[in-house]
Amino acid sequence: MRPPDFAGLTAALQANLAGRVCIWLAAVHPAWQEVDMTAPDAMQQAAACMDAANSAALEDARSHNFPAKLLPSGRCDNLVLLSHSSATLFAAPLAARRAGALALLGSYIFPSAQAYASLSEWSRPVLHLGGDLDGQARFPKLAVPALDSAAAAYKLGPRHAAAHKPVVLLHGVNHAQLSNGALREGDLEPELDAARATRAAATVLGDFVAAHASPDSACREVRREAVDRLLEHCISTAAWLSPFTAALGRGSPAQLWQHAMQAGPAGAPCDAAEARGTADAPMASPHGVALALLPGGVLAGAYGAEVLPDEEASRRFHAHPGELAAAERFTIAVQRRLAAAACGQGGSADWPASSAAPAAALRVAVSVHTDEAMFIYSQPALVEEDGCLLVHAHCYLHRPSLVPFGHRIPVAPHYLLKLKSCDAIRLAYGLDHAEDSEENSSLAASVNRETYDAALSLVATAARERHERRGRRLHFAPDRRALWAGM
Repeated sequence: MRPPDFAGLTAALQANLAGRVCIWLAAVHPAWQEVDMTAPDAMQQAAACMDAANSAALEDARSHNFPAKLLPSGRCDNLVLLSHSSATLFAAPLAARRAGALALLGSYIFPSAQAYASLSEWSRPVLHLGGDLDGQARFPKLAVPALDSAAAAYKLGPRHAAAHKPVVLLHGVNHAQLSNGALREGDLEPELDAARATRAAATVLGDFVAAHASPDSACREVRREAVDRLLEHCISTAAWLSPFTAALGRGSPAQLWQHAMQAGPAGAPCDAAEARGTADAPMASPHGVALALLPGGVLAGAYGAEVLPDEEASRRFHAHPGELAAAERFTIAVQRRLAAAACGQGGSADWPASSAAPAAALRVAVSVHTDEAMFIYSQPALVEEDGCLLVHAHCYLHRPSLVPFGHRIPVAPHYLLKLKSCDAIRLAYGLDHAEDSEENSSLAASVNRETYDAALSLVATAARERHERRGRRLHFAPDRRALWAGM
């Protein structure tokens, strides 16, 4: 594919966003001829080629007054990377590092040499846009992202999920109509003509771009209406996919979306008393929206994050969903303790029921990662929606003991967490900033110590006594200051 193959779609997208969002469009064509496809590092060469082409296009846009919002990490926060078909193999890992959002056309997030990620692991907005007559990226391949999207609606709220993790199928559209319209082997005959199919795709893309446009690029009403339409698309797509996913035994995303909508703008209700950790029972209680069998029979968070990637496919380790559930419960409880400490409750069992607790409800959602790169490029988020403070934290299952043999036996992971700090939560609640107290500065040490003690209490008496005689003594030092207060 070359830039002219997408001329119709880019023109339709410009027309759709005219008067709504100010955009710069560039069609990137990497110099694939420079890639030695016979070389052992051909995939790495192709990824570097894609990165170079993207960087060149960004610099050209900046020379035409594009106000790039560049971060110190090298990410352009107001860049949306669009990828068609198998280009996602290189574009998705690139977007995870360089872009503010990713839109997939006739494609889906799938394993590559650079990343193995599910939609639930992405901390940046991702749009899946396909056609139900696509004979190459067939609709069952979008079923797993659709389940992740529905689970996000349950945990994060339907509007948030529709804006950040929309999965949309266009009826009557095939694979070719998302590019140049040339029918290829395996693709199906479309039911919409080329012009209507292009307009339909541009409408969804335009709403995705508008939903994430900055306030200086699009007004609030434009963003709200865009999310309204994306929400309708997500619900209709889930209804279309549900018979297939239910027959597969993976549950019904349509029922899950319905439950999320009935629960209100903040998503599923949660009982804060079930989610706290205390000194008497550290990290023991499950949270109301942790990994579980959700309405519709959907096991939230278990899709796509089941494989711990290795260089060789034969050495990949399959993570049990129960491991993901335990990691999610733990992360939720730790984040809630940080919130309690931020509000002067010290992680006590009375928070947030005490009179000193903030009025806004606190919701904690967690993405559990099995891919190191996706965890590295993820960021914890904190937003206020409809009187509810939403914290999206991340946990990586790190397995330092994963040796080159025995990969199919259980290996206890280390939990690496990305959370929102006490300072960030205090700012969100509008509380006065205060220097961390001695109690707050030792909170992480307390969590580690309590978790360690709880693990020791579960083992056999003989094993515990042996550890006391011969085991390594651990010292849990207080927190070190974070790189910045907002994390």
